[in-house]
Amino acid sequence: MKISKEEKEEFDNFIGTFKLELEQSDSFETTLNIYKNAIERLDEMDLIPKNIDVKKLQNIITDNFQIRLLKYLHSINFPSTFNGKYENLICLISGDFGWFFLDHQPIRSLFFELTGFWMGHLIFGYYSLAEGGIVPSNGWIHTEGLLGKWTYEGKFIGDLYEFRVTTRDAFFFGAVGFIGKLFRIGDLITIGFVTSVKIQPIIIEPNII
Repeated sequence: MKISKEEKEEFDNFIGTFKLELEQSDSFETTLNIYKNAIERLDEMDLIPKNIDVKKLQNIITDNFQIRLLKYLHSINFPSTFNGKYENLICLISGDFGWFFLDHQPIRSLFFELTGFWMGHLIFGYYSLAEGGIVPSNGWIHTEGLLGKWTYEGKFIGDLYEFRVTTRDAFFFGAVGFIGKLFRIGDLITIGFVTSVKIQPIIIEPNII
């Protein structure tokens, strides 16, 4: 998609504001509203295809059954604090992950064709002997859910499980049960919901890509 310099600046300003609002949010309800408002803003920037119902997109991310359960747990003061590990359950997720891949099966592809929403699992980084080792995702990721709220910025790989393609190649799955939308103006921004996410910050040695 060809975009103007002004459109790119508008999108970058939106992302900067979105990230700041998420980091400063003091409640899960506030975060839900930030997501809803972000989706409306993306629609105003004509980044949501006309065949997608904006209200349905908002609801499928911020008002699904699991989110309702999470809201109930918050209402009874269920302990929900960041434990120092970059993992979460039943959570909102957003970010610019750099290299990542959405793994989706045929039934999920059909769901995309019918609704315009993506479903699947997120792969953060991979291992390739031919490329010298680990090739991580590199960007920022924010989650808020059952295990609290956290933001990470830098290089990371998925840490839920490793899928080895050959003895020389593997993918690192970092999130399962994703549903949401991907938006691109230069950078690829993801906004959605996952049932489980776990990443591992990674320091790349000089001799590894």
